Amino acid sequence: MIAWLLWAGAAQAQDPPVSEEIIVVGDLAIRQARDRLRRQMEALGWRPVDRPGRTVFRGPAAWMGVAIVDDFGGMRFRAPLIGVARELPPEMYTTDPFTVTTDPSEIQNEVGIGVPLQLRASPRKLAAVRQGVAGAVEDELDAYRDVIQRTSLQEQLLWLPDALDALWEKGTPLTGSTDALAGADARRKAALTFWAERADSDEGRQVCAAVEAWLRAVVQDSDAPITDAERVAFEALRTDGRILP
Repeated sequence: MIAWLLWAGAAQAQDPPVSEEIIVVGDLAIRQARDRLRRQMEALGWRPVDRPGRTVFRGPAAWMGVAIVDDFGGMRFRAPLIGVARELPPEMYTTDPFTVTTDPSEIQNEVGIGVPLQLRASPRKLAAVRQGVAGAVEDELDAYRDVIQRTSLQEQLLWLPDALDALWEKGTPLTGSTDALAGADARRKAALTFWAERADSDEGRQVCAAVEAWLRAVVQDSDAPITDAERVAFEALRTDGRILP
């Protein structure tokens, strides 16, 4: 017996190590990914200002405008808008990188008194700055979006079993209206519609698999299982070839 155990242990020790990917999700992981993005933007000279639902990064120079990163990981740029309260010297009207307009319809901000002017950086210079910033933070921004999406998926997978049970037992809709659904047919159709509408993506297929497991355990074991007509109709709505239990 001892010899067998020693042999088994030696054989196990000779097996190649298994590579495992540890996926971290949750609010802490989101904050850490956002902090890494902020630090990279700060290293580029862009100063962060937190706003509800987004972070605004002000460029190193006023003519660069701002970069806005929302809480879903989307990034966009906003052109600068500078109001001046006096006449500018003639050379400013032609000096790159600014162009100047006195068209009242284009003036959105006035400071003090005098002739309001709006200064705009040239499209060429703005494009170069934006491309440089986007390229420099691409990895951090992708990681931020990824952890947001993974966290959202895990939250949905945790929410789903109880939500499906509430749908089946009480008629509580999964989405949309708060009016209770009456009868097994309407409740089953709501679950099948939710299944059919999930995206053809890794995340969507994981949600589909969770719904399928619930359908198999609850609906197919009930007095009102999926009908043949429903099976044909709802499977036809998916583009990834998934089938119902």
